[in-house]
Amino acid sequence: DVQNRKLEADGGMAIKLPAGDTRLAPELLPTSVELLAARPNPFSSSTNIDFRLPAEGQVDLQVFEVSGRAVRTLVSQSLPAGEHVISWDGRNDQGQSVGAGIFLVRLQANGVEQTQKVYRQR
Repeated sequence: DVQNRKLEADGGMAIKLPAGDTRLAPELLPTSVELLAARPNPFSSSTNIDFRLPAEGQVDLQVFEVSGRAVRTLVSQSLPAGEHVISWDGRNDQGQSVGAGIFLVRLQANGVEQTQKVYRQR
């Protein structure tokens, strides 16, 4: 129903669902795995990493230094189809704040791997 949809300023779409209904109609689901642009990027305290899944499945979302060293595992679990937003607070797996620099965010889901750069400022 068009009345229950609203176009967001960033080009995304908010969909109002009936209370308690967390399912999306098949025509509203993404057709492929998609890692969207992190926002804000560059960031100083935290950044949101958005991604879309066409089907439920195992998701691994990790942050790496450009050298390839793992910094932080943000997600390692099965997630439902749809859009997801994960926040990274600029900390490593030990809870320590990482320095300024370029980091790689890698999404692995449904047999697809996508990577993007994020820039941490101080």
